[in-house]
Amino acid sequence: MQLNGEKLQQLQNALLSAFPNQGELKQFIRFQLDKNLNEIAVSNGATYSDVMFDLITWAESEDKLTKLISAVCSQKPNNPQLKPFCEQLQQQQAPTKQSYKLMNPCNFDLHQLIEDCVEKLDGKQGLVGLCVPCGDAIFQKNFCQRLKDELGTSNIQVKTSLALDPRITSVERVVTQINRYQKLLQTSEIICPIQVQIFDKNLNIPHDFWQKISTEFKNNFQNRLIIIMWGSEGCIFPKDVIPLNPPQFKKVHAHLWIREVTNNLGQGWTQQEVMQEWKRIMITACCHDISQSDSQSELLDIIRVYEHIEESRELLQQNLSAKDFLQELEQRI
Repeated sequence: MQLNGEKLQQLQNALLSAFPNQGELKQFIRFQLDKNLNEIAVSNGATYSDVMFDLITWAESEDKLTKLISAVCSQKPNNPQLKPFCEQLQQQQAPTKQSYKLMNPCNFDLHQLIEDCVEKLDGKQGLVGLCVPCGDAIFQKNFCQRLKDELGTSNIQVKTSLALDPRITSVERVVTQINRYQKLLQTSEIICPIQVQIFDKNLNIPHDFWQKISTEFKNNFQNRLIIIMWGSEGCIFPKDVIPLNPPQFKKVHAHLWIREVTNNLGQGWTQQEVMQEWKRIMITACCHDISQSDSQSELLDIIRVYEHIEESRELLQQNLSAKDFLQELEQRI
């Protein structure tokens, strides 16, 4: 938050009314900003108004004015002189909420994959099978959530992923579990992820599963039961399920995502140096440890990308300045 001279004077008066004595202000600064007031303002021979002026000047110079105002508004929500600043802060935080939504990991890239998936699902009813050669569980979770969002219907549920793993369960038990969704399918669509494992002697397991589940749900019904089979690129998927290309996260996707997020964060975030520094940090944290070819050097590791986004979301919730945000983010690499 940036304020001009007149607004700064109004803020000073509002803070003086909110903290009529210096002792209360000293405790507030220590507890809320983790600072000692005597390190910020020289009180010897100075009036209380001078101390407050020094506090505001320090907050401006350290890019902590927004944090100061936010903390005061939380502490003194009924102070009438603070009300205009609280309202201004809420208006400026609205883009932050939009950016926080954009920073949901499921909203990073996946555009082409989701577009292909929605296109293949369009007009279909009943049982539909898809397969994606990607074995990262965190991808599966975000892909299913994104697909649910993009299908645009309120009556759709994403179920917990089930595994075709003979070491822990049988195909029959997995089919029985899905068969329990019959009643729910009368009122809701269901996305059901199925993890496919690699077993040299059991390559027929995915095919066996698909045959059995197709028999159980052979009668056509209005709502869709979307089976998403996922596993590493070495997995063999049934021929009758619709293949989807595996996701590829690239450096350009990081650039486009950061640009959209910072544009929504507003003033203080849209400078070119802020976007470039965030991009540098993200690529450093997420690049593959490979250098065999130019095409591979452009790829980002899927798990690392999702971890980076989660860390960024966590820091964004703290209402840090762009400078503090980038410093904290780099320390986590």
